[in-house]
Amino acid sequence: MVECTARLRPGFESRPGRMVDKTRVSLEEFVELCKDLAAKIQESKFKPDIIIGISKGGWVPARFLSDYLGIDSTASVACKSYHCKKKTQAPEITEKLSINIKGANVLVVDDIADSGETILVLKDYLASFKPAAVKFATLHYKPWSKAKPDYYIEETNAWIVYPWEFTEDSREN
Repeated sequence: MVECTARLRPGFESRPGRMVDKTRVSLEEFVELCKDLAAKIQESKFKPDIIIGISKGGWVPARFLSDYLGIDSTASVACKSYHCKKKTQAPEITEKLSINIKGANVLVVDDIADSGETILVLKDYLASFKPAAVKFATLHYKPWSKAKPDYYIEETNAWIVYPWEFTEDSREN
């Protein structure tokens, strides 16, 4: 990955002593991260029936994983904990699940586990649908996260900017 130390704009304040670097992930690096994540999931012998991408960050990795794992059934759920790059009080589900997952092995995908609160909220929410199993996968994991995904590729303290965020990252509020 290419790392750069950047002066962060207001709204991008880092956690004291923890997150000072901004890391930009190229498209090529993203593809390799997804391949590695798919391999890790396959090695675990977990066979998802459905992949759920968490809006918006999890959509692209979920799409790639659906191809790499050969899973045609995909869905989306939105659980927001940021508004205008500022953390809100608690994540809330803003787009409900639209498919039946009862008895299914579910893989929930996001780009990063930062606070871990999204994982905790979705774990409870999805359990109410009575799936056989729910596993979480992210490309990156922050060491201070309250919940650790079942699968992740890299642990980092950096602010990660994915290829689909380059435009969003450059906008001024």
